[in-house]
Amino acid sequence: MSLRQLDYFVIAAEIGTMTGAAQRLHVSQSAVSLGIAELERQLGVQLLLRCKAKGLTLTEAGRLLLPGARALLARAEKLQTGMREIGRTPAGRLPTHPPGRRVRRVHRVLPGRRGALPAAGPSRYPWPGHGRG
Repeated sequence: MSLRQLDYFVIAAEIGTMTGAAQRLHVSQSAVSLGIAELERQLGVQLLLRCKAKGLTLTEAGRLLLPGARALLARAEKLQTGMREIGRTPAGRLPTHPPGRRVRRVHRVLPGRRGALPAAGPSRYPWPGHGRG
C-alpha cells in the first residue's frame, strides 16, 4: 500500500469518478484506476463500486478505510512540511574545538610524524581558557 494509492482512493471517493479524480491529480484515468485496483488487491477487499451511469460508490470497506486514509495522508503531509522547514533553517550544535586539540589527535594517530607539524601545536595557538600560553 502506498501513499499514492491512498491519495488516488481518497480523491476518487470525494469526486465520485475516476475521470474527475484523474483530472484533479493531473494523471491519466487509467493510472487512477490501476492504482486503486492494486490497492484493493493488496488489501483483499473491494473499496469502490464502479457504475458508468452513477460513477463510484464506496463499499463498506471503502467507508471504513476513507477516514484512516485521510488521516494518514494528512500526517504524511505534515511530516513532509516539517522536514522541508528543517531543511530550510539549519539548527543544532556546531562543534568547535581549540586549534591544538585537533593536532594532538593527529599526533596520537601518527606519533612518528610529530616533527612534521611544529607550527600547529597548541602552544603556538593559545585558546582562551585552555590553560596554555
